[in-house]
Amino acid sequence: GEGDRKDFLKALECYLKMVKKGHAYAQFAVGKLYFEGKEVTQDYTKAMVWYLKASSQRLPDAQDAICDLYYYGQGVPKDDSKALKWALKAANQGFAPAIRSIGIFYQSGLGVVQDYTKAMKWFIKAAELGDADAQVGLGQLYRDGHGVLPNFNLAMEWFLKATNLGYLEAYVCVGLMYESGQGVPQSYSTAMGWYLKAADRGYASAQYNLGTLHEMGQ
Repeated sequence: GEGDRKDFLKALECYLKMVKKGHAYAQFAVGKLYFEGKEVTQDYTKAMVWYLKASSQRLPDAQDAICDLYYYGQGVPKDDSKALKWALKAANQGFAPAIRSIGIFYQSGLGVVQDYTKAMKWFIKAAELGDADAQVGLGQLYRDGHGVLPNFNLAMEWFLKATNLGYLEAYVCVGLMYESGQGVPQSYSTAMGWYLKAADRGYASAQYNLGTLHEMGQ
C-alpha cells in the first residue's frame, strides 16, 4: 500500500510472474487485490477464485479470507457453516486470526450452538499467540461472566495486553472499566485518559465516550 501507481503496477507484475510459478502467497495477493479493488475492478468472485488456488496449497491466509467471504456473503451466499469450515482449516495450521474467528462463531452462535466455554477456549489459544482482537474478546468474557465467573482483574489484564499491541478497542475497554469502577477505583479522569489515547487516533467509539463524559461535566 505504499508508493504511487507505478510502484503498485510493478508489484502486481511481480505477483503475476510468481502466480505463473504456482506461488501460493502471490495467488492470495492477487485475490486480495480483487477483494479490495486496488487498481482493478473490485470483484469478490474473482477474489474467491484466487483464494481457492492459494488455499489448495494450504495457505492459511487464503483459507481465512475464504472464511470471511462466506461470513459476510461477499461473492457467495452468506453461509456461517462454510465460513466455520474454512476457519478450522486455517486454525489447524495455527493461524491466530482464524482461531479467534472460531471463538466468535461460538460466542455468537453462528453455524454452531452458542457456547461461551468453547468460545473462551478458542479465544485463549489466539490470545496467547498475540492476537489483540482475541485478547479483547477474552477480556470481555471475563468482564461479563460469559462461560466463566466474572473476574475483573483478569479482564483488565487481557485488555492491557491488547493496548500494548496498540489495539484501539482495548483502550476503550480499559476506559470503561475505570468509568464503571469494575475491579479498579472509579475514576472519570483515568477513563478519559484512556479514551483520549484512542480518540486521538480517530477511533469513533472513544470519541463518543469522551463526548458523553463531557456532557456529564467531567
